[in-house]
Amino acid sequence: MVKSSKQLFASIASLMVGSSMAVSQLGYTGSIASYAVESTEIVDVATAYVGEEVAKATALADVGIQESNVKYVNVWLAYDNGLPECYKVEFQSEQEEYKYKIDLYSGEVLEKILTTHNDEDVKNDKHGKDDKDDEDDKADDSELGYISRESAKAIALEDASIQESDVKYANVWIDYAQGQPSYYVVKFGRRYEHGIRYKYEIDLYSGEILTASTENYGDVNSDGEVSVSDVIVLHKYLHGVKSLTQEEYEVADINADGIVNIFDFVNLKQEIFLE
Repeated sequence: MVKSSKQLFASIASLMVGSSMAVSQLGYTGSIASYAVESTEIVDVATAYVGEEVAKATALADVGIQESNVKYVNVWLAYDNGLPECYKVEFQSEQEEYKYKIDLYSGEVLEKILTTHNDEDVKNDKHGKDDKDDEDDKADDSELGYISRESAKAIALEDASIQESDVKYANVWIDYAQGQPSYYVVKFGRRYEHGIRYKYEIDLYSGEILTASTENYGDVNSDGEVSVSDVIVLHKYLHGVKSLTQEEYEVADINADGIVNIFDFVNLKQEIFLE
């Protein structure tokens, strides 16, 4: 059966869902003289970004250092007034800490900052710790007149009235300001207490508590609760499908070791499904 011109027009129009179509008609016969299809497909701007791996590689190449030779490397998408601004890359070698801003589209280095730590024996900081150097770290702390890391942790636990047997993780490191040791930071989470961890700043010499507070973690998607949805978001990040803002990165650092990795993913799953 041959379709009339009106039927043909309707058929063509029905095929153009998701697109805009311009049609012109001539005369009174209803025949279609011409038509043009104009795509209305929405382009995801984020797909035009160079990606976190490229940003990281650019920063490392600028220094001329291999990733295997750095203590840690963090990459995230930084925002300004709610809009993506650049990639930020931070990593540290033995004595130098590097901070980079990388262009989203070209991968060009926009800014770089180098901080050199005066203490050549520093093996630990808030972003990355090397377990095999723990004993050396403790010896260095003692030689410098600092209280031990274990003492700093004990002071924080006592103040919070929490037994060490009730702690599911605890991390202690020295925080720096302008390359100089400032204080111990102690962070720990309590068993069966979801989404809350304790943060203390302890004087290096006297053990005095400088600040004591609690902070939220695990709510990676900021919906007000720690749930399987956060596990999904973290899974996407670890597989390079999604980027995290700096705030999201800190919240996703479940065990407070300064690095978001598979261990945080496992810890988050355990908190939700096992405890």
